Amino acid sequence: MYHLVVRIDKSSPAADFVVSCRQVAPALIWYRHTKTGWTRYVIEKEFPRIEAGGAAFDIDHDGDLDIVFGDGASGDRLYWWENPYPRFDPGISWKRHTIKNSGANQHHDQIFARLKGTDAPQLAF
Repeated sequence: MYHLVVRIDKSSPAADFVVSCRQVAPALIWYRHTKTGWTRYVIEKEFPRIEAGGAAFDIDHDGDLDIVFGDGASGDRLYWWENPYPRFDPGISWKRHTIKNSGANQHHDQIFARLKGTDAPQLAF
C-alpha cells in the first residue's frame, strides 16, 4: 500500500489521504477526515495495477483537487480521477480518465510543477 496526503474535500477540517492497493481491488481508497473520525470511500473499485506515488492538482479547473496515479511495471497507462466534490458517495467510484496508454511502463511518482517557466504547471512522471 502507498498513500497520497491531500485535501480532497475543501471543507474538511484536515488533510485526508488516499491509499493505493497493489494486491487486491479496490485500487484506490480515500479516508476522509470528519469531526467524528475517518470515513472510507472507494475512488477506484476496479483493479488497475497502480504503482507507488501519486499527485493532486485541479486538472479540470473546477476548484477541487483531482488525483493522478499510474500503472506499475506491468502497464503503460497513466490515469487521473475526477473529484466529484461536493457529491461524495462511498459506494460510487470516481470517473477515471486516461492520460496516456503507450510508451514506457511503471509510473512510480508524479508531480505537477512549472517546469517550462510558464504560468501553467505541467505533469512530470
